[in-house]
Amino acid sequence: MGENLAYIVTKLLGSPEEAECISKFELHDHRPANHFRLILITEKNAWCRNISIELSNGKTFGINVGESYGKDHSKVKWDEMLIDLEGATWLKCYYSKMKVVMTTLKVKELNSSQMEALKTKTMVFYWPNDDSSYFNDASNRPSPGQIGASA
Repeated sequence: MGENLAYIVTKLLGSPEEAECISKFELHDHRPANHFRLILITEKNAWCRNISIELSNGKTFGINVGESYGKDHSKVKWDEMLIDLEGATWLKCYYSKMKVVMTTLKVKELNSSQMEALKTKTMVFYWPNDDSSYFNDASNRPSPGQIGASA
C-alpha cells in the first residue's frame, strides 16, 4: 500500500523548523480516485503566497493567495485546487512567497508510493504572515466548510 499520511505531510512540510511557518491538517473527505485537493489559507493582509505542484506526467497546478489574490472569508484569503495524480510517478511541491519578487522558499518531492497516501484526501495549509502567530489559535483556522470550499 502507500506510506502513512502523517509521514507524507511531514515530508511535504519539511523539518519541524521548516513546518512551523505553515500549519496544516488533512481531511479524509473522499476526493475522486487519483486526486487530492489542496487548500491554501493566509491572513487577509499577507503578501502573496503560492503553492505549485509539478508532476512527472507534465501536469502542473498552482494557487496564489494573499492580499490581492484568493477568495475572501472574514480575516483570511483562501483558494483551492484539485490535483489529478493519474499517471504521475513523482510530485514536486514548490512553496513561494512575495518578497520583492516571488521567491521559492523550498521544494519538496514525493515518489509514487508516497503519493498514494494523498489520493482522495484534502490537505489544508495555513500560511501566516512572517512573525505572526495568528493561526496558532485554532479558532483562527477556518475549516473548508466554513470558508465555502467545494464539497
